[in-house]
Amino acid sequence: MTKGRLKVAAWTNEYIKNDLRNTVQQHVYGQMPIRMIKLPGMNLLSRTGVVRDITRRILEQVSEAKIEDKTTHVLLREKISEEDAYHRVIQEVVDNFGQYAILSHTWLQDEEDSELTYGDLMRNGTEWPSLYAETNGAGYRKVFGFCKIAHSEGYPYAWMDTVCINQDSTSELDESIRSMYRWYQRSSMCMAYLADTASLSDMGRDRWFTRGWTLQELLAPQKIKFYNKNWKFLGATGEVEPRDSKNSHQECVYDEKNEEAVISVEDIIEEVAGIAAHERIQFMSGMSTTVDVSHRMRWAAHRTTTRGEDQAYCLMGIFGVSFSIAYGEGAERAFFRLIEAILTSFRDLSDVLVWGGKPISDEIHSSSLIPSSPKCYLRSPAVGAYFFSTFIPAEPLLLTHIGLRIRVLLIRGEYRSSSPRLVDGADMSICLKINWNQRPLRWHEYDVFSESSTVRLQGNNRELNRQALVLGIWNVEDDSNVVVLPPIP
Repeated sequence: MTKGRLKVAAWTNEYIKNDLRNTVQQHVYGQMPIRMIKLPGMNLLSRTGVVRDITRRILEQVSEAKIEDKTTHVLLREKISEEDAYHRVIQEVVDNFGQYAILSHTWLQDEEDSELTYGDLMRNGTEWPSLYAETNGAGYRKVFGFCKIAHSEGYPYAWMDTVCINQDSTSELDESIRSMYRWYQRSSMCMAYLADTASLSDMGRDRWFTRGWTLQELLAPQKIKFYNKNWKFLGATGEVEPRDSKNSHQECVYDEKNEEAVISVEDIIEEVAGIAAHERIQFMSGMSTTVDVSHRMRWAAHRTTTRGEDQAYCLMGIFGVSFSIAYGEGAERAFFRLIEAILTSFRDLSDVLVWGGKPISDEIHSSSLIPSSPKCYLRSPAVGAYFFSTFIPAEPLLLTHIGLRIRVLLIRGEYRSSSPRLVDGADMSICLKINWNQRPLRWHEYDVFSESSTVRLQGNNRELNRQALVLGIWNVEDDSNVVVLPPIP
């Protein structure tokens, strides 16, 4: 606010307009996707176009007197300055006019009836809705169904990846992938379109639950409404406001085998995705750090992506990290860069090492302590973040070009011959079996060598009659605690 304009009554119309434009621009460029579908006409708008449209709508529908009145009400309720009250009102107005709906879906697999893309819309300009309506293909029906419901619920803008991202622009694709979690998180409503689902009874078998990108689309939004293949409403997660339930087209779909019992969407998600409602709430409320790394990796372990690198890229938002995309680098190298970003971002890093299976290729990195994919975390025990938070490393883990530097606990081992041990098809040359007393061994002891613990070692043609390094890379098989180390040269 400029100096000398501290009284609401003294602000001119032009001054408020300038404040509005600046606030709208900050909101659009900082909170919204690169381009949006304008409803109901279904025309694409760039960020510049969205700024103009929001500003125009506010100036047409919100008077200076209304802003002054809202500011006065804020001042009566709270002990804040006029300037702070005014800017809060401006921000609330902009937030309200900038609401958008976002679509979560899986891409069509039929090559003859493919998705509509950004290129399709650009080639046909503003005439594309009428042109594609004549063909009535599956791609058009998906876009039209989404936009129709979003508009009927009062949203001025809509976003879906197929038509809103220019896949031919490397810089735009990079920004979109790194920002997508945030875009879903800040949407007013996420609509999940389940193309393989007719009713709740077969919802759990939908392809939507098997794809990598839909994991963040399940965790990020405040509210998700699920629709079947015919755009019939199935159910919702999160709080549903009155505006979301006023439309007659949202008919609940019951279990066809037992029409008296309605299946809970929350129960289906927990059973199929393995994610409880309280865990999703933690993500929505910004408390994702309470869910440990290995647990999040297990959510992603069975999901697939069309491109191998996307197995890592689709997890950036879930772990709150960001790194540049580089298609062609391969799935393992992309996953290594994800782990590298996690190691430099998380305070509690011990949980990153709770894995077993195939380590990263030595062509990518020399350390055998780095896992090769999310599947390496499938055998991790459900210890919980509350345990690892009590064992913060005394010294930082340091990943360098020659390996991973980590302080470890040395324990005496007794060797006995055994056959090779296979984990995910890989020969694990060393297997340590530990009998816990009351709690797992501490990660870091002041005396590096522990005389109080002895482990039995199983190895393949290896004399292990000295000391072993227990690094906390755990696998649980049956009811026993088993620690599996990657091959040690």
